[in-house]
Amino acid sequence: MSEIEFAVIGAVIAFDVLTTSWYAAALHKKLAMKMQAFTALFLASGRAMLMLGGILLGMLMQHTLGQYSFPSAMSLLVIVGIKSALDSINYNVDEKVILIDNITTALLLSAAGGIGAFLTGLAIGTAGGPLLLPVFSAFFATLFLVIAGVKAGEHYGFIPSIKYAGLLSGVVVVCFGVIHLVLHII
Repeated sequence: MSEIEFAVIGAVIAFDVLTTSWYAAALHKKLAMKMQAFTALFLASGRAMLMLGGILLGMLMQHTLGQYSFPSAMSLLVIVGIKSALDSINYNVDEKVILIDNITTALLLSAAGGIGAFLTGLAIGTAGGPLLLPVFSAFFATLFLVIAGVKAGEHYGFIPSIKYAGLLSGVVVVCFGVIHLVLHII
């Protein structure tokens, strides 16, 4: 895989944050509250740090797995993509929309949403990918998507179909994983 493909995966895995920020902003608007300015930065930096941790751990695992490292990494990427796609399909607004009214809530939301980024980083590190390019890609994509989601949520309110933005993310990640797994086997 090329470095650009790893960067694309880093950016694409952030798409689920669009739904979260959109619905959170819509809820804040409905309650006549303003979302905190630090939300986008906390979500982006939290995901980037978790992805970096995953990449570093994956680099350590790469030596242990030996010749099985790349197929293992692509299999993990497929699993993360399937989970992301299923999460977007099963997204229930009543269960997952929260008020982001303090730093603790933003950090917890960042950690919860960053598990997919950590596992993606683990796959990237195990596959022998670059260290910082996917992390920067995930950081800036998350930052942009949170800001876009907040603005759209404040303007349009609740739109149920936006929950499928994560479906696109999952499908793209699964395709990357399957294509490279098949190419590696052949």
